[in-house]
Amino acid sequence: MTIISPKHFSAYIQCPYKAYLLLHTTEAGQTNEYENLVLKLKRDSQAKFLEDLPVNKYEVDLLKKGHEYIQDVKINTDEFEFNCSLLVKQSGKSSLGKFYYEPVLFIGLNQVTKEDKLDLAFLGLILEKVQNRFPEKGTIINQSGKEFRVELTRLKRRRSMSLRRLSRWNKKPTQTHFKQALRLLPVSESM
Repeated sequence: MTIISPKHFSAYIQCPYKAYLLLHTTEAGQTNEYENLVLKLKRDSQAKFLEDLPVNKYEVDLLKKGHEYIQDVKINTDEFEFNCSLLVKQSGKSSLGKFYYEPVLFIGLNQVTKEDKLDLAFLGLILEKVQNRFPEKGTIINQSGKEFRVELTRLKRRRSMSLRRLSRWNKKPTQTHFKQALRLLPVSESM
């Protein structure tokens, strides 16, 4: 069984069949120049944004200590992998204490896309498993450093359904799951 990560979730948003293949093959695709450039711009934007913040590098028990900012968070559960560049502390009750965390997503472009918002919602869903509270909002920071607050509660139900489907496909792949993935492909009008 493959651990479901944001790359699987993003693939599912773009093309369910692609997500199915990522879950059940070991071959890795190659990135192109454009993807590499966007990744570099994302890293540069993140570094610039974080340079003046009092961030703490992630360690296993750091979430419970209630630091304002936690950087490079990587949490693995039995089924999911959570990688988040930055978590920001908010006031409110959670299993961590009288606070909870919201995810921050850095992107390498200036335009925030639907996929970016859904990726942020995925981070919120996995974060909910850790702190027993779904973050109502999250933040996307674009290549220029501009912050966009995103309402995650509106996206939760749709993302939960997608996550459940990925989880089912991952646990025991069947011919039915394969056909389900194919049915979810967009059909071209010209065919």
